[in-house]
Amino acid sequence: MKNTISHIQIAQTSGPFHTKSDADLSVKIRLDTQKLSRDFFVYSESCRDDIKGLRLYVLDNLQKDKVGGYEFHKERQEIVSVGRGSVRWVFEDTQGAVREYIQTASESVHIPPFILHTYTVLEDDTQLLVLANTLFVPEDKTTHDTYGLEEFKQLMQ
Repeated sequence: MKNTISHIQIAQTSGPFHTKSDADLSVKIRLDTQKLSRDFFVYSESCRDDIKGLRLYVLDNLQKDKVGGYEFHKERQEIVSVGRGSVRWVFEDTQGAVREYIQTASESVHIPPFILHTYTVLEDDTQLLVLANTLFVPEDKTTHDTYGLEEFKQLMQ
């Protein structure tokens, strides 16, 4: 099954909370185990075992008006949280439906597979935190699971 933009989920973050170590704690991503097993750790039957997993990566020091994405994934799901700053997302599904969304540090966005996603940075020094359900080896392109606009257009036909 191919996902549609209706499968994109927005969740509120919480905090900051002051800790006993005089730090501020913010919860950017919160998932219960049922949601993780039912929605996030889901792969196609053809998915290779060597890319299944969990990773957290950070896009830091993004500058205003920079554009990222213009990609989709066949296996990878991403939950994106804003550490600081803000971005404007444009999501498109294979049926041609489009959804735009402005994300700030108060929300996280769950992007399922087969959703073309592009972001535009709205503030200097923006930081994105991304939780993904696939592993990634930079020198092994078979682990990247990233596809561009041309391949997306082929899926739309």
